[in-house]
Amino acid sequence: MADHHAHGSNRPSSIDRYTPDLFASDLPVTFEVIGEAKTPLDLETPRSTRQIAAFLDYLALRPNSSFYLSVPPFAIPRSRIILDRLIRPEHAKVKILVIDNA
Repeated sequence: MADHHAHGSNRPSSIDRYTPDLFASDLPVTFEVIGEAKTPLDLETPRSTRQIAAFLDYLALRPNSSFYLSVPPFAIPRSRIILDRLIRPEHAKVKILVIDNA
């Protein structure tokens, strides 16, 4: 599912008051994926920091979980610094990937 108005009511559920840009899982659930796209300015906001932390906390409780952060290529180094600040030991099993949206 993707958070886009064209999807109507078939959008991802909120996680701690935040709606991910992308959510995927299978049935029965053996994996869960959350994807989030950020502009360089949005990446630096306190709201984005809280949002990403909430998504990582959620995924830490799920087996075989992944978090994808999509940013412009020039923002990849800064996004990794931000993620390094947010990642806690309980997030160790979450596969975290930074990808560029080029």
